[in-house]
Amino acid sequence: MALQAADAGTVKLLLFLAFLSANLAVLNALPIPVLDGGHFVLLCYEGIRGKPADERVQAVLAYVGLALILALMVWVLGLGLRADFAAVNVAIIIAGGQRPAEYVLLYQRCRRRD
Repeated sequence: MALQAADAGTVKLLLFLAFLSANLAVLNALPIPVLDGGHFVLLCYEGIRGKPADERVQAVLAYVGLALILALMVWVLGLGLRADFAAVNVAIIIAGGQRPAEYVLLYQRCRRRD
């Protein structure tokens, strides 16, 4: 996507980067303990209660938040891989069961790097 935005011009690239930055800001503001939003929630809790939460509770929340972030990353990676494999399968079906020449060349280039 970034390459396509860069090819489209500087304005498109800057818009893409601004959109990416805004998305990261929203994600970072989520009330998950590992992120800034989670720290904000813990600080609000401390302000209301008058003393910080127990360290064990904070540690457990941090592990749960980390697990949530990792699960989100694995889920999104799975969605991307599924889309990639679906595109390859469609290309193979369109080619009548034969692998398209572009796919073979890409596969050979990847194998040479190993």
